[in-house]
Amino acid sequence: MHNAAPLLFKKIERVESLRCLFFLTLILQAALEREVRLKMKKNRIDAIPVYPEHRIAYHPTTAKIIDRFHDLSNYQLKDGQNVIKEYRDELSPLHQQILDLLDIQNYWPKQH
Repeated sequence: MHNAAPLLFKKIERVESLRCLFFLTLILQAALEREVRLKMKKNRIDAIPVYPEHRIAYHPTTAKIIDRFHDLSNYQLKDGQNVIKEYRDELSPLHQQILDLLDIQNYWPKQH
């Protein structure tokens, strides 16, 4: 369920554009869930542990899939525009599994 706050815009075009963005977001969510579920079926994966305490989901939702990445961080030390050092949290096997199900290449290099 999606909650909405009252919109206090002066022009109807702004409300319409916001509704359009919300609709596009729903389409994107549906596409992400469909892709993950189809790949799970293709790879004979019954469930993945996307819920808290590593509980499994047979039909993972977009919110739970994206929520698994909330604790990853990426930090850069810069001197002006130059990046001196970059620090990234390591991906867990679950993170990598989700990226594989979505056919997203991992550009998140491992720390040494």
